[in-house]
Amino acid sequence: MSETQVIVSYNGSVNEEVIGSILQLSDVRLKQLNVAARKKKSIAKILIECLRNVFKHGDARQKELSKGKSCMLMVGQKKDHYFIVSGNYIKKRKVAALRQRLEELKPEPALAYPASGSHSYGSEQVLTRKRTRTGIMSLLREFGQQISYDFKPIDDQYDFFCMEIKVSAS
Repeated sequence: MSETQVIVSYNGSVNEEVIGSILQLSDVRLKQLNVAARKKKSIAKILIECLRNVFKHGDARQKELSKGKSCMLMVGQKKDHYFIVSGNYIKKRKVAALRQRLEELKPEPALAYPASGSHSYGSEQVLTRKRTRTGIMSLLREFGQQISYDFKPIDDQYDFFCMEIKVSAS
């Protein structure tokens, strides 16, 4: 397989019912593709964290308030990996803080996180908080260098936060 195969794609507002439907649809599609149980579990974990992020921290644009928070989500496969892409609106005033936090959590290429929750970067110690460890930190620990993100300007009040996580197909 040399091309990208889209497994599940969604673009629209997010609520608990939609989240359940996306997770159920992705499970069915992954079963149809005979994806190994361990890979399905990894992909489901990432999907849950991405959707949780949008549901809790995404912002609804002023002109779309009646529809609620919206997101873009895609699960796909290339020859050597699966990928999960999520995106949501974020107010410009929140971008700098989120970018800083993501950079602080991003692992150095040769650094493997210990399980204790205390991570050493040279001489300084960074202690993780419990709520972080259950979400983004756990994804960074497990998929560290396979996570990329970007902020795209939308207008004078909003940016679009986009994150991609790759999972090896082998």
